[in-house]
Parts: sequence; C-alpha cells; structure tokens
Amino acid sequence: MQKVFNVLTTVSFVGVVTILGAAGYVYANKDAIIEGVKAQVMAGVTDAVQDGIVGGFDTPAVPAPVAPSSPAGNGIPVPF
Repeated sequence: MQKVFNVLTTVSFVGVVTILGAAGYVYANKDAIIEGVKAQVMAGVTDAVQDGIVGGFDTPAVPAPVAPSSPAGNGIPVPF
C-alpha cells in the first residue's frame, strides 16, 4: 500500500511542478506573448479591411418589408 501512495505522491508532485513551470513561463514571456497576439490581430484586421475596401463587403441584400395583413381579414382584428 505504501508503494501506491508513493506513486500517487510522485505523480502529484510532477503535476504541480508542471503547472508551476507553465505559469512561470507565461509570466516570464507575457510581454512577448501579448505583442505576438497584437501583431496577429492587427494583421487580420488589416487584411479584412483591405479586402472589404477592394472587394466590397459581401452583405446580403435587405429584404423589402412586407405589409401586414388587413385587420379586417380573417381572424380577430387588432385595434391600433
């Protein structure tokens, strides 16, 4: 039984060290990570805007409004 507890303790220790290592890596490189994400977002936005200006935005046509049916028609009339 002691061997099982030792294995579980070792696995737990390795897990905690891994989590702390990942957190330390992110903390140490947070500025580089933020700058990389900013660059990717700006590149995507720039491409989207250029494509929109050059090719036009592909927006569907707005359908024409449909006139409501006459209140004197079938059903119960609704006073307005």
